[in-house]
Amino acid sequence: MFEDLFTYPKVLARHRAGPSADARERFLAHCAGCGAARGTLLRFANELMVVAERIDVNSGSRWRMPRPRSMEPTAPRSSAWSAFAQAIGDASPISFFLFYF
Repeated sequence: MFEDLFTYPKVLARHRAGPSADARERFLAHCAGCGAARGTLLRFANELMVVAERIDVNSGSRWRMPRPRSMEPTAPRSSAWSAFAQAIGDASPISFFLFYF
């Protein structure tokens, strides 16, 4: 199934060598048998690769999730940018959005 979807050798090799390649390939073949479009199969293949890389079947935890990033460091910068953009007329005040939306 991977050979039908991917034409670039490096992409094909990455999917073949990735975790749970046989299970991912079986699922894609099942979806193809149900009539899924090629674009849908490509999207599924990429999403399955990401999920397979995130799952750690050898540990007690099922997912290796990245640490969440705090928004605190960006809040002052975004407020400063917003004030600057409004001052130079590059951004509309919130009342514009409240009025029209």
